[in-house]
Amino acid sequence: MMPELLSIPFKRALSIDFKKELTTLIESSSLQEASCFKDDIDKLADARNKIMDIDVSEDDLKILQKYYSYLQQLNKKFPNDQIKYTWFQTLTQKSYSCSLYSTRFEELNIIYNIGCMFSLLACKYNDNSSEGTKKACIYFQKSAGYFEYLKKHINDTEECVVDLNSIEAIVSILLASAQELTWFKSIQDNYQDSLICKLAKKTSEFYTNALIYSKKSELIRGDWVEFIENKQNYFLAVAYYRYACSIIPKKQMGVAIKSLVMAKHFLEACSSKYDSTIMINRKPFDLKIATLLKDTERDNDFIYLQPIPDSIEELQSASMVKSIEIGEKDLIGDEGNDVIFKDLIPLVILNLASAYNERQDEYITNQLIKPIEALSNILEQKMTEFSNEDASTSTKDEFVNIDANELGLIQEKLIASSSKNATIASTLRETRSSLDNEAKKNEQLLKRYGTISWTLEDSTTVNGKYYDVLQKLEAYLHEGCYIDKETNDAFAVIDKGLLTNPLKQLNEIEVKNKESNPLRSKILNIIFEREDIVKQIKNASFSQRILPKIVDAYKKSNGDLETAGFEDEFQMHLKVFDGFKKQINKMKVENHELEEELKRSTVRDNEMTKSLNATTTGPRRISPLELLTVDWKESYQLFQQVRHNVEEGETFYADLCEKTNELSQEVKQFVEHREVAQRKLIDEIGK
Repeated sequence: MMPELLSIPFKRALSIDFKKELTTLIESSSLQEASCFKDDIDKLADARNKIMDIDVSEDDLKILQKYYSYLQQLNKKFPNDQIKYTWFQTLTQKSYSCSLYSTRFEELNIIYNIGCMFSLLACKYNDNSSEGTKKACIYFQKSAGYFEYLKKHINDTEECVVDLNSIEAIVSILLASAQELTWFKSIQDNYQDSLICKLAKKTSEFYTNALIYSKKSELIRGDWVEFIENKQNYFLAVAYYRYACSIIPKKQMGVAIKSLVMAKHFLEACSSKYDSTIMINRKPFDLKIATLLKDTERDNDFIYLQPIPDSIEELQSASMVKSIEIGEKDLIGDEGNDVIFKDLIPLVILNLASAYNERQDEYITNQLIKPIEALSNILEQKMTEFSNEDASTSTKDEFVNIDANELGLIQEKLIASSSKNATIASTLRETRSSLDNEAKKNEQLLKRYGTISWTLEDSTTVNGKYYDVLQKLEAYLHEGCYIDKETNDAFAVIDKGLLTNPLKQLNEIEVKNKESNPLRSKILNIIFEREDIVKQIKNASFSQRILPKIVDAYKKSNGDLETAGFEDEFQMHLKVFDGFKKQINKMKVENHELEEELKRSTVRDNEMTKSLNATTTGPRRISPLELLTVDWKESYQLFQQVRHNVEEGETFYADLCEKTNELSQEVKQFVEHREVAQRKLIDEIGK
């Protein structure tokens, strides 16, 4: 009769709208449209639908492996935590679920089911045939290998696919099943009792280990625990029985009797509650043990007279199986050649390329542009150092370009200030007129009705405070008007063309200096040439971006970021600019030669100057550059003063306008109150 073996049931997954989830994932994680990958989305969604309802077959094993290969590719292209997966445990009698936003969680559950598939196929191939037994044995070991893989990767996800105790129990059950098949084959092939004993003992040890972890596991069912315990006891009984059979021919009757007694004990320990092949085989096996024990005791009593030991040495075991180690290629089998999302470039690649572009810009600035600018600055400093011009002579760096738009804005603000001044002046005039008219009207009424009848308080007594505030505001306005005039006059004096483009006039002076100083002209031409080289470098850096090379490296690595070698690709990419580095080395030599030439030229010029000074008297002639510098500085100082006045003026007029409006409202209320009082008094006098 074939051995009765345990197989691990599939876990079950919760159905999801995978097409929708994948479409959303692509739209959020890539700059490409999801519609471009419709076929790939359909493939992946179809593969998941198929793993929802799989049968025990080699074809469905390939379905699991293909889906796993798709998940691997998905994980390389997109963030791991974008889709929610839910799986249900089936080892327990009461199923429960676990959900995670993790593609790795989905991968590990598929690996779990691949391991289950191998165990279920092993039971399917266990058909009592020699070939079937051999294949079943191998598949049990492969199944154990998949669960060993899960044990190694138990911490890959926030929630483990299966707890450690359950994994240990499952691995031991699978190895026990494989070992049991080797024992069964040894029975079929009539191996020696001593070898059968060792195989049975190892089978019992595997079941013992499975029993220990099954009792610790929260998943292993109670009937499985009882089945495993029965298997443990049964194979201990087999081991002791076969051990007795192996030593009886050696006349070790006392030990044989003890071994048979122990075999009988372990066989009796098998629970009769569990209906299995063990129970079916128990009676005939029990009869065999009893018969051999009776015959051995009789022979010992009449012939050998050997004492019965209290115990016997631990039986030796022989393992014929082990977990078959599973690599990445085993996980996908022959199903890893179907590539999906081949042309999809995930956002992480674009971000990576952007980071490398920033590093390239930093390299271009620090290794190429700054050294060239430093060499040019050294030449300019040397020209100033060795020239006969006064130390006050300026260079381009001393001039600041003022934006023409800023000057235009200042002019608009000056016009606005004049407008505000006029508005405030008009309001103050109206306020004074209101106070004057009220006082005049009250005086007329006083003359008409006489001092005895007209008892209303005199205007000069009650409106004095308003006149005081009015006079202060008028004084402030007059001061503002004066400052506005000064500011407008200063703004008119500013050389706006010089402020907005000082380099134009500076270049004109330099052109004249070139004509009078060939060496200076040569150096300035070299500096201009270097500025052109800097532009060439910037243009080259702009056109030579690393994104295409990063994408190529990514595709060559089949989407594996770790093996793509992006850093090596970046270092090779920077070699594009090596030609400019060679030019910088030439510039250094050129600088040294020009410095020496400047020194020699300066010596000659100084000698000529001394000769001219000896024959010429009078003040030193001011150079055009010095005149330009003085004009620019004066215009720039005026510009800063005007800008300051305009900023202060905005605040000044805002406050003055607020105070003026407040006074205007108070005077209006005062006049209205006085008019009411006047009408009331006139009515009383009329009565």
